[in-house]
Amino acid sequence: MNPEKLAANIDSYNEACTTKNDIYGKSAENLEYPVKNGPFYAVKMQISNLGTLGGVRVSENLEALNEELKPISGLYVVGNDAGGFYGNITTYPPYEGLATGFAVNSGKIGGRAAAEFALSK
Repeated sequence: MNPEKLAANIDSYNEACTTKNDIYGKSAENLEYPVKNGPFYAVKMQISNLGTLGGVRVSENLEALNEELKPISGLYVVGNDAGGFYGNITTYPPYEGLATGFAVNSGKIGGRAAAEFALSK
């Protein structure tokens, strides 16, 4: 990265932290930590995230559903294996991080439901 551009980006971000007004719309509460101490490094990266279309049909608690769309007791499916995240579309939305966010949240929801199921036995 061009060192002048990096310095300008840091200066712009630090100003946003001071004024609590970010040109990209970042909320004031997320502008708490300015970048002050170097050294700074830039790394060229390409982010990739795997997701699936389809998968096992699940309930709102991430329980696997049978052919009659009834929950299968004690069987939970989360992350890329859980179907229905993208609705009834046939193409993958081109937004980075969608699969990661769903994996984290479905894991939390499914994990909590599985723990409650295990404790009820």
